Amino acid sequence: MASSSERRDERPEAVRARELIDKGRADLARPLVDGLADELGVEGPLLRARIAVLEGDTADWLKLVETARATDPRDPRPYATAAELYAAIGRVDAAKDELKRGSEVLGTVTPELQRAQGILAIVTPGGGRIGLELLETAERADPGLPFLGRPLGQAHLLAAKRAMAERRGEIALERVEASLKYDPDDPDTRRFYG
Repeated sequence: MASSSERRDERPEAVRARELIDKGRADLARPLVDGLADELGVEGPLLRARIAVLEGDTADWLKLVETARATDPRDPRPYATAAELYAAIGRVDAAKDELKRGSEVLGTVTPELQRAQGILAIVTPGGGRIGLELLETAERADPGLPFLGRPLGQAHLLAAKRAMAERRGEIALERVEASLKYDPDDPDTRRFYG
């Protein structure tokens, strides 16, 4: 699986905007994205779509994704973003359709699409283990892949809860500590760790 790093703008403002979005801080990310969006090409409308969903706007985000997709139909990011945002709002079948569409158009699974597959898995009951594997594979393929912190944190938390239910305390502790590494501010993880 090829690295997706050549598709990303690595200016500090762009990196910071992605980090803030991943942490759910649309309020802090919006000014950065507004200042950069026109220079980010395909990614500009995708970041705006992520912010829209974070702010509760579940109506207009898809138009932003379609704008990005029209800019470059062979870029995996619009398919991955759409799948992830559909998963976030509970539209699992639409997320699956986006993943299928992206894989068909591209003829391969990119790190972005693998991240989206992992996110879809962790929001699907019983999908925590496979979701964690997919997310970790995407991270290995592209160590700088954005929007992995929160999903990896949640996947490790699911693994910790499963280990605890199976009375494997040491593994549960390892997993919850891994969760905190990726998503240190998550209140559910902090409660479970306590």
